[in-house]
This record gives sequence, C-alpha cells and structure tokens, in this order.
Amino acid sequence: MPATELDCLSKAIPQIRKWAPTTRRHVATHYLSLLRDCGYATGTVRKRLRQPFIPSDVVLFGAQLIMGSGEPASRLPAHTLFMAMGLSIAQVIDALTDLHQRRVVNFAIQGDTVCFTVRGETPSSRT
Repeated sequence: MPATELDCLSKAIPQIRKWAPTTRRHVATHYLSLLRDCGYATGTVRKRLRQPFIPSDVVLFGAQLIMGSGEPASRLPAHTLFMAMGLSIAQVIDALTDLHQRRVVNFAIQGDTVCFTVRGETPSSRT
C-alpha cells in the first residue's frame, strides 16, 4: 500500500495521520505482502498488482450466495460481490456461460433480463 493510499485512507480515518513513518512503512509492507500471498500481486522486492484467476465454480458459489440473499437475478452479473473480487461484468457472464455449457446451471441473459438457476433447484428469473 503506497503512502498515497494511506494518505487517502487518512481522510476517512484521521488516526492514520498520527502514525510514525516507520509504522506507515510497516503497514504498507505487510499489506503488499498480503496482496502477493493472496495472488493479487507478484514480486518480492517490487510488487506488481495482477488479477488472479477466479474459477467459474467460485463465481457459482458467489451467485448462490447472492441469489440466496434475495437479490433479483438481473443484478447478478454486476453485483458488488463480483466487483470486490475484481471481476468485470463480462467476466462474470463468461463464467456463468461456462457453467451453463457444463450443465451446472441454467443461465441466459438478454438486455436487463437474466435467468439463472442451479440445476436441480427451483427457477429464479427476475428483471
């Protein structure tokens, strides 16, 4: 986490401004190492951010969580859960299409209408 990111966070969390430079450096170093360890960055001395591979089955699990919480199917591709995972709408649609081709789910999208069901479960189609 570069110093600029900490500066940005300090606007919302004023306590950060009181940290000593060594504390700020320590937090930044460990944050970047965490990103690397979780697959969101590469490198040891200099970190480079990258988007990790998120398999279709993880998207399926996310979709089941979203639908189970009562969200309409129309919100599925652009849901904030997938955004937080670093996925674009196109990547979510590709993953759901892959699952459909593997006959794991029934998935179709046209315009604002999304149909999504996990095979063997009751249908949910909402606009």
